[in-house]
Amino acid sequence: MRAEAALRDAGQAWFVAADAGDPGAVARSVDLAIEHLGTLDVLVNNAGIGVEAGLLRTPLADYDRVMDVNVRGCFLYAQAAYPHLAGRRGCMIHIASDAGIWGEQSIGLYSCQRRRW
Repeated sequence: MRAEAALRDAGQAWFVAADAGDPGAVARSVDLAIEHLGTLDVLVNNAGIGVEAGLLRTPLADYDRVMDVNVRGCFLYAQAAYPHLAGRRGCMIHIASDAGIWGEQSIGLYSCQRRRW
């Protein structure tokens, strides 16, 4: 919320909250963006969550949630945005963490789900 407030203070900004792991929420957020902006030129996949636990101590429910948001979410947004981007020669930017390269023991699951596109 602080980042959203800071961006609003810096200039014109518009936000849509969406669960990146939920296919319906992803589709709705892309549709709302098209409705509000009229078009789509770029997709930036930057959603990411983590749990503070060693990999072997991570509960299965936490594993599912992290993978849904961090990995599946990128895939869902790419699928939803592509038809709007393709005709305009738009682009997709997928953000990953250096934790996927260097690894961090205290957030083991986050470190092992390195994304490559």
